[in-house]
Amino acid sequence: EDCTITPHVNENFGSVQELVTAAHEADPCVAELVEKRRLCHIIHGNDADYGFLVDPKRCIMVASSKLGRPRGKNRSLVDLMSISCIVLKATGDWMKEAYREFEETWNAEGNALIFEAAKTPVFDSCCPRVRAVAAFILGSDVFEKGVPGTGPAELYNLMTQLRADGREESEVAAELQSYAARKLNMTELEVGTFVEALLCVPVNTVDDAEERKYLYPDEVPSEWQMYLKEYAGASVRCVDDLAMKTCAGAVTNGRHPFMACEGHSVCSKCNQ
Repeated sequence: EDCTITPHVNENFGSVQELVTAAHEADPCVAELVEKRRLCHIIHGNDADYGFLVDPKRCIMVASSKLGRPRGKNRSLVDLMSISCIVLKATGDWMKEAYREFEETWNAEGNALIFEAAKTPVFDSCCPRVRAVAAFILGSDVFEKGVPGTGPAELYNLMTQLRADGREESEVAAELQSYAARKLNMTELEVGTFVEALLCVPVNTVDDAEERKYLYPDEVPSEWQMYLKEYAGASVRCVDDLAMKTCAGAVTNGRHPFMACEGHSVCSKCNQ
């Protein structure tokens, strides 16, 4: 018999605790639920942003899942909401232990639990800056093309070598940042600003007070570049040490500044 669904609780007793709107970006706000509030231990999704936003020892990322198998007009809402297969993708010995604990609770008949260990665990560090620099190198929302010629395998080998030399994770982050700057012919300040654009997105909701809150306060710079002014808040001092350009936004209706080091060309539609 089908279950009755209320507006807030589904038939599997899942619930929507609160609907919130991020003031800036949603991903850091979701990550904050895991990092600070501990409201969940699993993120279901294949968005690579969570790889660097969330401490890998605090959350399991479910890469994919399949709904219940029943087909036809007689299938119930319970069948539709039931997950019959979960694929976990993560790394490290700690993950194997977490996998075993999760497997013990995932014992319903007919279910499948698949563990896929990453071959190149570049986001396995507990240092958020290491993960953010890795994301920048591979390509991310702030710099989509990443560092040419440096894929996950090359990056993982470089990280492994740096750690084999006895470096602390903060030193690994600094070395990776220098590596990216050399490869891209950028200054370390330019690369560092891109990395901070990943790490320092406020996690405020639209209902929060004006004071900015951050996922990793220790990574927030004491002096912000103008490129990040939107994230800095009204009372924070910003400096203008970077060469900037302005996109006219004629096609997207979105006039915005960008760093000159990103490269640019004249728009074929507006000639700007």
